[in-house]
Amino acid sequence: MLNKEIAMNSLVDAARRIYLDATDDDCVVKPSIPILFFGDSDRYFGSSLKVITVALNPSRKEFPDHDRFARFRSASSVNPDHLDRDARASYLTALNDYFRNVPYTAWFGWFEQVLLGLGTSYYSSQSNTAVHTDLCSPLATDPTWSLLGSRQERYESEGMALWHQLVTLLSPDVIVISVARKYRDRIDFANPEAWGSFVSLPRSIETKRPYVAWSQEATLPNGAVTHLLFGQAAQQPFATLDKESRRQIGIAFREQRDGR
Repeated sequence: MLNKEIAMNSLVDAARRIYLDATDDDCVVKPSIPILFFGDSDRYFGSSLKVITVALNPSRKEFPDHDRFARFRSASSVNPDHLDRDARASYLTALNDYFRNVPYTAWFGWFEQVLLGLGTSYYSSQSNTAVHTDLCSPLATDPTWSLLGSRQERYESEGMALWHQLVTLLSPDVIVISVARKYRDRIDFANPEAWGSFVSLPRSIETKRPYVAWSQEATLPNGAVTHLLFGQAAQQPFATLDKESRRQIGIAFREQRDGR
């Protein structure tokens, strides 16, 4: 437990450095905090099925104009220039409390249905608790990631390195990913050639092409085995599927993983 706490504090400090290095960039939402993860990490570590979700970077809507820290209340007084033990604790409390404190449900709801199909949730409705992570950067940006152009490169190197360290610490049983394929294929421990389709579903929009979800088994740097579930993103994760179809993806993946 102590080693886990030390490792988490090290990642918090790394996220802080990324934020401080970006203070001169007007595309980074300010004031804000770097978001290492979203969700109750204590309940996550205590879950029998550990699941994380993955997107690109936090939305600017995580820090509303009317109240920048409405979703991260306990971090409102954290000074990133001086992150002592109490400040780290306040910061982690803000992340752990996210889904109990006006979360951005209009976005996270797209992942939530897949999670429910798997038998977990961001919320306390299930015995297993999931957390959300961002592959490219812990920083909320305005404009959104896709409109940053060449400025993406400034954040990707450090952001992706941080994400890989975080995932090693979290050691999830399942990683649910909904991003563009070019980002998915930059996950170090996944094999770009090893993805296999496991379910095909009709989309919620008119198109002749079904929605295909993909999976593979991989080994994390610490030797832990994880299972990856991938579905193409649109404006939101799995966004061309209706609610029931997203839940069916989770169910189909769970049945595949359980060998049924």
